Amino acid sequence: YREKIRDQIRTRRLVSVMVRNKVVVTEEEVVAFYDEHKHEILDRGSVQVSLIITETESLAEELRGKINSGEISFAEAARAHSIGPEAQNGGNLGEFELADLGQEWQDALAAVENGQAAAPFPMEGGFALVSKTELVNDGELALDSVRDQIFQQLHNQKMDMYMTEYLATLRNKAILEIKL
Repeated sequence: YREKIRDQIRTRRLVSVMVRNKVVVTEEEVVAFYDEHKHEILDRGSVQVSLIITETESLAEELRGKINSGEISFAEAARAHSIGPEAQNGGNLGEFELADLGQEWQDALAAVENGQAAAPFPMEGGFALVSKTELVNDGELALDSVRDQIFQQLHNQKMDMYMTEYLATLRNKAILEIKL
């Protein structure tokens, strides 16, 4: 059994070496990939998040209406009505990477302008009202900051392509004798 595993490992290494020598990713390919996909290569940025947790959805909706109409600030509403951990701090949770937030939080924050309260959603302990104070660094990333990732992605794609071609060539050259 061990000898069979050793043979498989040797075979994989040999095939990998034979293929790896053919894989070349040029700077032009990296730049071309970046230019074609720069709209997909985004820094999602970070956001300053504030939170109000209420016991009932109706109170959350009432507070949302008052905040969005300018009758009361988010921080004032948090200090007066929130049962959340940062109530006395005006509900301010700090700065978070957007990607680190749950999908429900991301969706809620994306739907509102800075300083406005999003529609309440259920969470453990009650209903949450969230607000973003500031969105930082939202936009395209520079080529220099993603060059290595693009290079690795292109290298892996080419490696897979050449590996498939090489194995197909080996199969076509192989002489198989079928004994029934």
